[in-house]
Amino acid sequence: MQEIVGWLFDGWKAEFPLAIVEGFAGVGKTTSVRNYFKAWSGPKVLVTLVEGALYEEFLLSVVSEIEMAGIKDVGDSGDWEHDIVRAVQDEGLLLVLDNFETQLDADGIVLSVDLRRLLAKLASVHSGRVCIVSSRSPSPDEWTERSQYRTMGQLGSEQGVHILRTMLEERQKLDDFDEALLVDVSVWLGNNPRAMRAFVACLIGQPLEEMIERDRESWELRHTPRSAQLTARLERDFWHQSLGRLDPESVTLAENLSVFRRPFRIEAIRAAGATIHNWENARNRLALSFILDRSNAWYELNPVVRQLTSGRLVQLERRHVTAHARAADFFAKRIDASAYRDANTAGGYFVEARHHYREAGRDDMVDAIAGKYRGLLLRAYRGSQIDLTDAAVARERIPILLAALDHDDEGFEPLRAALTQLLEARGAEGDDYTALRHARLASQAKTPLAFWMAYTRIAVRVETDAFLISLAKRAIDRCAREPERVVVAISEQLFLRGQAQMALRLIDEASASISRPADVYLIRLKSFILDRTGNFAGAFEVMLARHREGGPGKLIDRLLEEATFLAFQHEAIDRLMEVASYAASVQDSLTKQSAALAFTLTAMLRGDYREALRAAEGGRRDGAVAAQAIFCHLALGQFTQAAEAMTQLGGVRNAASRWLSAVVALCNGDADTYIDSISNATDQITTDMTMNDEKLWMHVWDDVPARMAPFPSYYFPRLPPRLTGLNRDVVRTHHGGSQVDLIRQSLPLQGSHATESPAVPSAPVIATSNSGAPIIYVQEGTFDLGKQEYVNNGQVGSMGHKAKVDGDITQNQIVLPSVPEALRELADFARASDQEAVAKTLDEVNALESASDRATATERFREVRAWVVDKVADGAVAIAAGLTLAAFGG
Repeated sequence: MQEIVGWLFDGWKAEFPLAIVEGFAGVGKTTSVRNYFKAWSGPKVLVTLVEGALYEEFLLSVVSEIEMAGIKDVGDSGDWEHDIVRAVQDEGLLLVLDNFETQLDADGIVLSVDLRRLLAKLASVHSGRVCIVSSRSPSPDEWTERSQYRTMGQLGSEQGVHILRTMLEERQKLDDFDEALLVDVSVWLGNNPRAMRAFVACLIGQPLEEMIERDRESWELRHTPRSAQLTARLERDFWHQSLGRLDPESVTLAENLSVFRRPFRIEAIRAAGATIHNWENARNRLALSFILDRSNAWYELNPVVRQLTSGRLVQLERRHVTAHARAADFFAKRIDASAYRDANTAGGYFVEARHHYREAGRDDMVDAIAGKYRGLLLRAYRGSQIDLTDAAVARERIPILLAALDHDDEGFEPLRAALTQLLEARGAEGDDYTALRHARLASQAKTPLAFWMAYTRIAVRVETDAFLISLAKRAIDRCAREPERVVVAISEQLFLRGQAQMALRLIDEASASISRPADVYLIRLKSFILDRTGNFAGAFEVMLARHREGGPGKLIDRLLEEATFLAFQHEAIDRLMEVASYAASVQDSLTKQSAALAFTLTAMLRGDYREALRAAEGGRRDGAVAAQAIFCHLALGQFTQAAEAMTQLGGVRNAASRWLSAVVALCNGDADTYIDSISNATDQITTDMTMNDEKLWMHVWDDVPARMAPFPSYYFPRLPPRLTGLNRDVVRTHHGGSQVDLIRQSLPLQGSHATESPAVPSAPVIATSNSGAPIIYVQEGTFDLGKQEYVNNGQVGSMGHKAKVDGDITQNQIVLPSVPEALRELADFARASDQEAVAKTLDEVNALESASDRATATERFREVRAWVVDKVADGAVAIAAGLTLAAFGG
């Protein structure tokens, strides 16, 4: 065993923060690791894993143990996994997980996916230590690959005899044994320390000869190889005999302690022996018999004795109930709001108390301790910074909250509101219905907006239209702030369900109760629904009428802006002029900006983009007007001016403005900005495949969402010929179909009525830089612009470990130091592609070229010319291929 302790100190490598100590039961794994644990100078926690316990209970027990070890603020983030990893990483914590075999299935796979995830994180920390003790080896997994194993095999005869001698000497039984007999007994017991403890305990009250006679066959075969199963059977038999000889008080104490699922302190023994005349004597007798083990301040029953005793208790119902009731009372007394810093520390006690009360059939006490624990939870969640939308937090907190709120049908609204949000974040099967039960109770009091939005999303998934309407009305009275957001969300969902009239009635009813100017959000949605159901006039009028009623701030002016864009969508110049006339008559600078917007949009509808730019001058400070001016620059082919104006555009960055930024970047060859902007302009996940779609900017423009949200073609419904290459505008509205298929070209072009000719890759053009280095130009295609041909050159860079861009050259130039460098690049590429013959030929060509034998080099090059020609289209070596072809006669 000292060998394992020495290995833990000296052989456990720093690059493996997680160690697995494995071996047969009883060989001394736990003892060895606990000796290492005692000697650890930093913070340390030892957790005995329990079979069948919930993962969340395991996390809670670890968090509470870490707090009791002196590391504060653990668990405050709500993500217990993160906090445990942080404690190991940042605090240098030693975390020992004993009885790990209880977490493995028959194939050695960790049963809990969540536990596997945590172990993978712990196996990646850079400081601190995690030691797993298991009688079975875990199957290979991501976390085991980053772990260091140490197998503790059967002890040798010499070690076994030494341990047996020490045990007998401690119990004053050594005089009955000579050296030969010590060896025989040690071998008989498989040199297993735990079996030896059982043997010595049994020997205290029974002669050796009788013990041997009970299993004479195995004694006679003691020098044959021992199986772990035979040793375990002997151990169990010895413990069974020892228990049968215990006095009643010691048996009672052992029974009461056997129901504890984890190691316990002296206070637990005192509570378990409360009715015993002298519980301390009973404890000492159990310790003398090796039945009760101690490590520092912690005690636990021998695992085999615990199995035997708890198994007997199950058959004695009365004593079974009494033992669990005592354990439950012990833990329940520790759930005290004044005694602990927060709910995390007391949570472990609550979990254990609940378990024991349920085993005792005391559901009334389960309710009582749940009420006590709820008091702690209310304090913990009041003003808490815990992220209730985090799925990791949800996995860990939900079981505790469910347990605390179990069997209660009223009250504790803040806890129920938090539970509702956590259940939605977790999203497991059945969570929606559990959440609805608690949400109904939580909604009886004033509760936060975040809860109401979660409640709404859940109800949308599982409830009827009538329920949604009643929920919206309840939110108006009981949502702590911004109830209009709940009404908007529900009204929009009714519309998406095909219940437009129902949604409009709800909006009208709610508008009378919602304070102003917050009702503007409802008016905007009402206008949207009216327009989508074919009532443009009503949609326009409802926004203009609400603006006429007035109100403070930009929120009201946003209505006029949206009315203006609505008229633009429908090409209603008369309505645009109505806005311009009304806006000009109002003595308000913000409102007057809408007049400039109306005049700008009117000119754009007439196709006069220069006039639109002049009209926009009157409203440049307004973001909507400035964005339209940028689009006018694009329509006129003024790409540089558009880019300059884009850098000055402030205001809200929505899908439309991001799309505009992407198109401006595309027109100016700014690939990085294009990728960033177009990715943020769409709700869809962009992949390499979608980013390689040259029409992506068109598809984003062409997409019209079913719900109310900003989208590019709402603000920019017309793509002019200079962007499409067609001889007319391409128009996209929500009531029209897709337009992308009408557009043949992929990229915006300069010039009048530009048409794209097919890209024709040409041979590379070789020139010489000012310093004499070769320069290569690659022409990818041309565009026919009438009298002028525009050359589209390929992307450039430098090649080789010494290559660099040389001098003042344009971006379509590539500088190579020499032809031999290009040949080396091609040879390396060939080898990486398993083309060794090609690589050797290229090496020979390179050697001839370096020897100034160009003629022979050209001859040898012809053998691989076809391979090199094929690589002209490969971006990895295209330039090297083009250069060598030019040098040796492409």
